[in-house]
Amino acid sequence: MIIESNKKFAPHPETTNPIRAVIVDVTEPKEKQTAWGPKKKFAIVFETEMKMDDGKNWTFWSHGYTPVLGEKSNLQKDALKIFGVTKLPARFETEDLIGRSVKLIIEHRTENGEIYSNMTWLGADTSPEAMRPSGHYERQKDRAASDTGSNYTKAAPVVEAPVEDWRRTKVHVGSFTGQHLENLDVEAITKLIVHWIPLTQAPGYKTTADDRRLLAALTEANKVINPTTPKDAF
Repeated sequence: MIIESNKKFAPHPETTNPIRAVIVDVTEPKEKQTAWGPKKKFAIVFETEMKMDDGKNWTFWSHGYTPVLGEKSNLQKDALKIFGVTKLPARFETEDLIGRSVKLIIEHRTENGEIYSNMTWLGADTSPEAMRPSGHYERQKDRAASDTGSNYTKAAPVVEAPVEDWRRTKVHVGSFTGQHLENLDVEAITKLIVHWIPLTQAPGYKTTADDRRLLAALTEANKVINPTTPKDAF
């Protein structure tokens, strides 16, 4: 979830290798405007082992999660990694994430002149040296309504996929016009694949250069989202 603020916050430093972290907060879902209308979004907050200049630990706020579990949902994918399991229980309580020790990798990317920090790898940490909360972080629900937190790390919405060139392709059709694929979630990209691609294959449809670029990018995106899809599906 992106928390809007008129303050500027430094992005969490990049990490070459996995670093230790622990989950210290799961924020309350808030309604956010998306390409598909308003949706509830929440964030998972990680306290990492990296230190700021004042000696306190950095925190990293995840991209927005929709409170829905599904085979392709980012929430389910990341929850499985956090718990280190292959299947979640029938009743999943997000509060159970608090205190979970993990390892993660954070990378930077620049867009519109701003630097964003993104989590590109996540895994459970069950080692004896696993990180524990420092006690310095105050959960968002316990703060005053006007306090956005001085240790907030700005995170961009990302697709659950490695950074590839296809993610920089700009969409030129429908309600996503003007957005890069990397700014769309899996559900949005899937809808383009399912609904727009067939239109380009209709008799008499003449593809433009922009169409061909987007078709190629969506084909690459589909290999990540649905790795078992036949190569000639499109």
